[in-house]
Amino acid sequence: MALRFVSGGEDGKVSTFNGDVYAADVNIHGNGTIAMGDGADINGAVTTTWGDQGTLTLQGTSTVTGQWVRERSVGRMSRL
Repeated sequence: MALRFVSGGEDGKVSTFNGDVYAADVNIHGNGTIAMGDGADINGAVTTTWGDQGTLTLQGTSTVTGQWVRERSVGRMSRL
């Protein structure tokens, strides 16, 4: 079952997911961070509340299989 919307990384905070996330929209709030644990995948679109802000961190073998929404794209993405 997929959720419609998942929001994390409140301004300046880090939300960590250690399991797969199935949602139509995974949103990073403001300049917050969503960190995906090793092997945890995002299955849905990744957006931010404001364009070019927020950070997505993928650890190990984590992947994103959804689309990136250009108007509200992530400011930084890193792989650890």
